[in-house]
Amino acid sequence: MADASPDQPNGGPGNRFFSCTLEVTSAGSSPRPVTYDPCPPTWKQILYTTTYTLTYNLKDEAGFFAELDKQYGIQKSWVKFDTTRDFQGCTASGGGGGGGTGNPNLDKRCDSIIDISHFRRPVSSGNIDV
Repeated sequence: MADASPDQPNGGPGNRFFSCTLEVTSAGSSPRPVTYDPCPPTWKQILYTTTYTLTYNLKDEAGFFAELDKQYGIQKSWVKFDTTRDFQGCTASGGGGGGGTGNPNLDKRCDSIIDISHFRRPVSSGNIDV
């Protein structure tokens, strides 16, 4: 599943078979879920967001697997729905690179934390027989 981008504002072609729920986590507040149908949210909505969860909901299973088979030769048994996570913890930089100006205490600050999860996202099952 391709996320939305400036070059592909609607993500990949498989997104039309899904709705999805986006939960953005901001410091000190509870996530507020927003559902998109079809999936995904626009790239502008998550451009500066470093912590969010996107849950995929397959709304047309027959159409999704028919399209995978017809367009790409991908069989249903080759696909599973799983969680993917992109987590990058505290990435402190020193010497004026955003984490401080050479002061050892300031150099330990975080430049950014990225924590992006996709639930029920279609991925390879690892069961590919050709």
